[in-house]
Amino acid sequence: MIDYNKKIYHYLILFVLTPCLLTNNCFAKAKNYKKILHPADTAQYSSRLSPKNTTSNSPFFKKQRKDGFIALPLVYYSPDTRWAAGGMVAYHFKFITPGKKAAHSRLSYIQLTSDYTQNKQLDVWGQWRIFMNDNDYIWSGEARYRNYPDRYYGVGNLTLNDAEETYSYDLLRFQSRVSRQLVKNVYLGLDYEISKYYNMTLQQGKSLETSEVEGTKGGVNSGLGLVFMIDTRDNVVSASKGFFLETSGYIFNGVLGSNFNYSNYNFTFNKYFPIGQKMVIATNTVMTLNTGEVPFVNLARAGGNSVLRGYAQYRFRDYNFIASQVEYRYMFLKRFGMVAFAGLGDVFNKSEDLDADALKYSVGGGVRIALDAKEKINLRVDYGVGRDNNGVYVSVTEAF
Repeated sequence: MIDYNKKIYHYLILFVLTPCLLTNNCFAKAKNYKKILHPADTAQYSSRLSPKNTTSNSPFFKKQRKDGFIALPLVYYSPDTRWAAGGMVAYHFKFITPGKKAAHSRLSYIQLTSDYTQNKQLDVWGQWRIFMNDNDYIWSGEARYRNYPDRYYGVGNLTLNDAEETYSYDLLRFQSRVSRQLVKNVYLGLDYEISKYYNMTLQQGKSLETSEVEGTKGGVNSGLGLVFMIDTRDNVVSASKGFFLETSGYIFNGVLGSNFNYSNYNFTFNKYFPIGQKMVIATNTVMTLNTGEVPFVNLARAGGNSVLRGYAQYRFRDYNFIASQVEYRYMFLKRFGMVAFAGLGDVFNKSEDLDADALKYSVGGGVRIALDAKEKINLRVDYGVGRDNNGVYVSVTEAF
């Protein structure tokens, strides 16, 4: 159990109140919002219904003949994987509620990604996000298998490169979230996730084997969470205006079949400022807090392809994490663009662990290639630099 002091909760209160102040009372203006929320959806577009779509008798939804298919080979390099190769297949579509205009329906998608890395890591990952009943309901989730050799440096924000040790494990994970719209743009969701860690292999004589680090024997991690979201973005894949707010809390407990007992709390706030029609300033602030017996593979971490790009995702880990970043985006041609970004943050146990001299910074830039210019689905290639770390990241859609 972690003994938090009051400063952590002061930070939490500040982070929760700031978005509402910036958005001029987000609840009071909820009825005036014109966009429906979700963090990996795309913007609304008008389109004609095919005659085949006008005869459905379904009272809940019907499928629109406005769909698309993307198949993309992937070759990339990151600090976590070294060189990697694989592919991504995505199918996007819309469901239209009988009697409603097509523009009211959000884009749904199903995506499958698979890659194999120079570090002998295999990852097969399926995701879906489906909007139903005129966007009143959102069903999202993922199913994943990973065989993942990785590196461990200890816990804390001052761990040394010389402390590196290796471990590997297999992961099976399933997550399913159902969200219900309360008022325009405001959703409340119930989220369940279960993961199984097995075939855990540790380096002999190193700290993971000799110390009592939680989770080194593998096990089942099962939890239930409540998620609250507000979204006014014009396009949540590549937004140019609006904001996105999400807060969530999860309980992992033996009652749910978990071998680990802990709580997890998360906060995300994104804000977008348009500069003309081609340029955008985007900001992103995130925070993660954990209490209890957290398995080491689920500790909060700095780095990855979205926050603090430039650090290997598991290079620094601890019970908590806080970071903020800003990104300049410029689409100078219809299908080509460029970005520049900078971020600052760190992992920590107690608030006193946050030292200005040890904070992790990230700076870098990248290019964008539109795979679907209308829906603003972009291929993202970024290069990030941090403290003695750097990496190239390839993904579809923006980092935030």
